[in-house]
Amino acid sequence: MRSLVLIPALVLAAAGAAGAATPVRENPATPAEGRVTVALQPQWTLGGEDDDEHFFGIVGEVFADEAGNVFLVDNQLSEVQVYDPAGAHLGTLGRRGDGPGEVRNLRTALLMPDGSVGLVQAFPGQVVCVGRDGQPGTTLVPGRSDPTAGGFMALNTALARGGTLAFSGSRMQRREQTALRANYLATFAPDGAERGAILVRESEMTMGSPKVSEAEEDFPNDRWAIGPDGNVYVAPERNGYRIDVHAPDGTLLRSFGRAYEPVRRTAQEKDEVKDTLQPWRRRGREQMEFTILDTEPDIVRLHVLPGGEVWVLTSRGLRERQPGEMAVYDVFDAEGRFVRQAGLACDGDPRRDALFPVGADRWILVRGHAEALRSLFGMMGDGGEPSDTMLEIVSFRAAR
Repeated sequence: MRSLVLIPALVLAAAGAAGAATPVRENPATPAEGRVTVALQPQWTLGGEDDDEHFFGIVGEVFADEAGNVFLVDNQLSEVQVYDPAGAHLGTLGRRGDGPGEVRNLRTALLMPDGSVGLVQAFPGQVVCVGRDGQPGTTLVPGRSDPTAGGFMALNTALARGGTLAFSGSRMQRREQTALRANYLATFAPDGAERGAILVRESEMTMGSPKVSEAEEDFPNDRWAIGPDGNVYVAPERNGYRIDVHAPDGTLLRSFGRAYEPVRRTAQEKDEVKDTLQPWRRRGREQMEFTILDTEPDIVRLHVLPGGEVWVLTSRGLRERQPGEMAVYDVFDAEGRFVRQAGLACDGDPRRDALFPVGADRWILVRGHAEALRSLFGMMGDGGEPSDTMLEIVSFRAAR
């Protein structure tokens, strides 16, 4: 691997963390307690064609605070809508712009360790903090304290929990004919200084090349989470059912996984993947050479619930469902034992909707999520149009 000067502190820390021997728990393909169906009961609904009061652009992320208030991250409007546990509107945080408390290209948002809400701007990568009352706060640029970093920085996903603040993103440094790119998942101090590297992957790209490889583009931006203890859980490999648990300083503590057979794609599915790779490169896409993998990623997303259980959504969990189920999760206990599979039953379609956990037994469904994201990708290129899908937000609670 080429030695880069993009984020040397992270590279060295990642190398050190990966070199230590750590325990690995291997689980069979069948969970110890079998499979259960969890009925999700609707609590309230917002938006949709029959709601003239609540309008949403493209809700790409959902989370909740310690009081159960729900935060809806609207990537199209560059704002965060806040609702109380009963669905009453509490306020709007942020807006599009360059002034105090404003962002452009809102990628996601998170609850910062100091209690403020961080609005994560994709590029140039920075976090604009606002109070729960909407008052502008500080602006955080992860990694800016490293004087040797250089290049252009982008942020992708962000989480804070248990005293740990972490971001995934990339840093790119252009040369005459190539660009050096480092994708990273790392923890940071509240002032933006690097704390520890979880995962770093480096590559050299040829500028203007028409070749796009799905394997080379893969990085676990959506395959990580933070536990209540502040440890970082990540599925580093696209095809390889393994979850690594890292301490906040980047130290690899343990790993666990299970036997898993990857899902093979049809020819149509492989063709559909092309539009998700570098979607901002719309011009000349018909001349581009795509190398698409034959299988779906093993792990799609993962979450760590307040009690320490790890819920893993797999590609099979989106396909091999019983009637009425939205998705099937693999559930591991706090020690990494594969204890059960949980099918979440609610009125939803996994091909077009998205389900977000917002507590131990609460879930938020975003109806029309997939179509809205496709519209967002088109808007990033040339000729994309805003989605006319009327998003609907439904709050569910798991039946006891």
